[in-house]
Amino acid sequence: ISKITPKSRSSCCEPPSAPISLKKISLDKGNSSVSLKKQGNSFGEIVLNLNWTARTQKKGFFGGSQQLDLDLGVIFEMADGMGAGCIQALGRSFGSYHQPPFIELSGDDRTGAVAAGETIRVNGQYFDYIRRIGVFALIYEGAPDWASTDGVVRLNIPGQPEIEVRMDEVNSRERLCGIAVIDNVGGELKMSRLMRFYQSQKPFAEDIGVYLQWQRGSKD
Repeated sequence: ISKITPKSRSSCCEPPSAPISLKKISLDKGNSSVSLKKQGNSFGEIVLNLNWTARTQKKGFFGGSQQLDLDLGVIFEMADGMGAGCIQALGRSFGSYHQPPFIELSGDDRTGAVAAGETIRVNGQYFDYIRRIGVFALIYEGAPDWASTDGVVRLNIPGQPEIEVRMDEVNSRERLCGIAVIDNVGGELKMSRLMRFYQSQKPFAEDIGVYLQWQRGSKD
């Protein structure tokens, strides 16, 4: 007769865990953060998605028009001093999903007309290598008018509730909106609503404690 170890005996008698509620979570002023635990050994594919209203602006006093170009990006810091950086279409810094930083921008929607919007994927298998991710949206072209974008960022993880942050602030004319911060807290994923506005990526990065060397970039 095989001997059952205490560990095996304990695990076979544990009651089933309660099912996870998959009801969507909206982070707002009254509910500004949420923490998620791994289901198993990994979070799987962590998907950040930005959608906004496609809109054409008037350009100057003599006619013409300009599509509003809203970009999704992240400032990241790796654990244990492994490095930090910025993932964004500007400067064509698209990152990598299977290699450090395990974060990748999937595409650049310049019009807001693409149904899927803009997407950044984080390889949840390597989430323990990441300390912090700051999520931002940048108005690359068009007048800074956040009230008209109807922008929303959603975070989706398999088997976890969808988390959304709506960019519904209307009192800023700055070009960059710091939307949320994702922290690795003892292996758990904590997402906190930020909703602060900045002139550029540099003050946003420094506001969340990430210090980088910056240079001008373009999408061309």
